[in-house]
Amino acid sequence: MDALKDWRKSLPKPYHTLAGAGSLLGVTGPQMYRYEHDLRRIPPEKVPAISAVTRIPKAVLRPDIFSDKAKYRDDIARLASDEGDNNTHAS
Repeated sequence: MDALKDWRKSLPKPYHTLAGAGSLLGVTGPQMYRYEHDLRRIPPEKVPAISAVTRIPKAVLRPDIFSDKAKYRDDIARLASDEGDNNTHAS
């Protein structure tokens, strides 16, 4: 993820390493590498804390969860589920 890599490179010298930047985020150097190279997604429960430290918007870190499109998709799924529930009870 370029945003995370750019953030790490903007840090003071001791934190330029994966381990140094990871320590600021509460993850290991190898995990930081996985996040930066999109080998692993940041867990949803960690996104708010990582966003607060890096100042990278949550929607950039996890667009599948925090973007407007994801919210719209969730609203449609919820409405469809509610409508399905109403149809099963109406007999």
